[in-house]
Amino acid sequence: PRPRRFGKTLNLSMLRYYFERPPAGEDRAALFHGLSIWSAGAHYRAHFGRYPVVSLSFKGVKQDRPEACLAALHGKLQQVYKEHQGLLAGDLLQPAERRDFLAILEGGADEAQYTTALLRLCEYLRRQSGQPVLLLLDEYDEPVHASYLYGFAERLLPFYRNLLTESLKGNPYLWKGVLTGILRVARESIFSGLNNLGVYSLLRPEFSTCFGFTEPEVIALLARMQQPELLLPIRAWYNGYRFGQTTIYNPWSLMNYLNSQDKVLRPYWV
Repeated sequence: PRPRRFGKTLNLSMLRYYFERPPAGEDRAALFHGLSIWSAGAHYRAHFGRYPVVSLSFKGVKQDRPEACLAALHGKLQQVYKEHQGLLAGDLLQPAERRDFLAILEGGADEAQYTTALLRLCEYLRRQSGQPVLLLLDEYDEPVHASYLYGFAERLLPFYRNLLTESLKGNPYLWKGVLTGILRVARESIFSGLNNLGVYSLLRPEFSTCFGFTEPEVIALLARMQQPELLLPIRAWYNGYRFGQTTIYNPWSLMNYLNSQDKVLRPYWV
């Protein structure tokens, strides 16, 4: 969990590009040349481009009616199946599996098929690649927030809880799963069936430097712009966050300020 506009989606994209087995002919090594991960040793390099990845964002699933919200969730699953429709080639899937795949791909699946959609997709990708799957779920809490805000949590959350539980608990085809959102995971009843989650809140030191800008990063950024004198006013306006024991600057505000023509300090996050 992290505030809005702190780079959650960017981080998941980075994980995908590092760990995912790329399409034939696509070289992603250049994206990481010169970065710390590339010189960190063979243990880390061994994971580069190795895994099948299922990446799904729930951004935009915030409709004010339960039927529309469920339809949007089904559409998200349909979209991720389209990304992996190459699994239909050959005889990788059994006839019943092919029917389930096509039902989701064509938007005509029943609730049971949608509930196990991510689990089954992980199974097919593991079978195809021989490697376990990395599952990336961005803005997991947007449907949760909408269902509470508009008063239909009892209608939505049972399906959503089952979808995530099937995907994350006891999934034998899963290597790792990463979820991001605004709301703290443990407060939401949708995770009551999961006992294998690590929640890295703002109070914990792990990953504290990975979202937002640290002060050394701000100093380096201003040095590249040849404007080190801006540090004190920027510090006064935009470093109002403490993740673990790390002082963090608001990246949205800082980038908007540095990109502005007038260089006027203002609350860009409003």
